[in-house]
Amino acid sequence: INAEYGIFSKDLRLEKVRNMSIPEGNADSGEKLFKGRCAQCHTLEKGGSNKQGPNLYGLFGRKAGTLPGYSYSAANKNSGVTWEEGTLFELSLIHISEPTRLLS
Repeated sequence: INAEYGIFSKDLRLEKVRNMSIPEGNADSGEKLFKGRCAQCHTLEKGGSNKQGPNLYGLFGRKAGTLPGYSYSAANKNSGVTWEEGTLFELSLIHISEPTRLLS
């Protein structure tokens, strides 16, 4: 089902997500969502520290598993994912519900 990323094989939920359009964003809601669900594991600031997850500053255009100073799983390093709006939307929906599953 997901030959492009080589992850989530046999995961029909990702196929369903791929058929969704990215909804119009709301900065206030996004900030609350990040603080409530993401900030415990990720930072956003340039030069920010890595936590349980890597720093996300400059994420778009970066290949998954390549941030210097963070120890990624082999699956993450070899995923072939380049982060952009579409991949972030698709994979974040699954990651939010099952954080340890993303590219692991």
